[in-house]
Amino acid sequence: MDVLARNNVTVRGRVADAFVDDGRVILFDHVGCGGSDIGCYDRTKYSTLVGYAQDVLEICEALQVSDVVIARDFARVTFLSDNRADLPRASVPTLLLQCADDPIAPAPVGEYVHDSIPGSRIGYLQAIDHCPNVSAPAETIQAIRSHR
Repeated sequence: MDVLARNNVTVRGRVADAFVDDGRVILFDHVGCGGSDIGCYDRTKYSTLVGYAQDVLEICEALQVSDVVIARDFARVTFLSDNRADLPRASVPTLLLQCADDPIAPAPVGEYVHDSIPGSRIGYLQAIDHCPNVSAPAETIQAIRSHR
């Protein structure tokens, strides 16, 4: 099956619409979630984060993202790295959005990241779960805009 159909890839939606004029926005659902094709779920492939990283690379290739090497490296870092030691070296303005009830990254995780990044700001959202762009898009947009 085509990677774009398998992962329900779109280029706009919810939070992304508020920022689409700032650049190219690509949205997708991991296989097994949202509007993805559940029939493509492979327990072996998705038993580690490598399978998800592979999907990101395939999506970039299918959409002809200009630099697949950068996308590959981003996917690898996102899914496979522990970058806690790098946090104190962050040198750009950083906004952390912490959801009220996040089972993946609870408040102590957000506070650790905030405390570790010099000058960072942390915004506490009423949103629940790990993806406020899905559960509370208006609140997420407002928080991001207030940081700009």
